[in-house]
Amino acid sequence: MHILLGSDALRLVTAGRQRVQDDFDAWEKLSRSTDSTEGGVTAA
Repeated sequence: MHILLGSDALRLVTAGRQRVQDDFDAWEKLSRSTDSTEGGVTAA
């Protein structure tokens, strides 16, 4: 569990999490294109 005290902390953590999500979104297609269906485990 995490608690953010103060609006500055909330703003900074939220911005950092958004940057990570933006990276995930930008690379999602490439990440999914590396899935293997031959004997590997893939998540839906």
